[in-house]
Amino acid sequence: MRILSIEKLGDKIFGCLDDGIHYQVFSVDSGCPVVWEEKYHKSNYNSYDSFALFYCSVEPGILFLEEPFDIGAPPPEGLSYESLLDIWNEIWPADSN
Repeated sequence: MRILSIEKLGDKIFGCLDDGIHYQVFSVDSGCPVVWEEKYHKSNYNSYDSFALFYCSVEPGILFLEEPFDIGAPPPEGLSYESLLDIWNEIWPADSN
């Protein structure tokens, strides 16, 4: 599983991941379960880049990572606010500002 986009606004984390079959958009608020939003089958896109360009036309404010971030193989239902916050902190360390 790979994170393609992850952003944090206040106590909300949102983004997109690649589960190997689909690109899945998600969001989660602190203390709540992950909400799985749109799902896009990977076979409909030639590459990660083509999906990112497509989705940026749907949601212009989203930021995709230049290279997907590998998070191993937890099932999507195994992700939580805390695990996604740890991933966000790893991708966007506070000392990088």
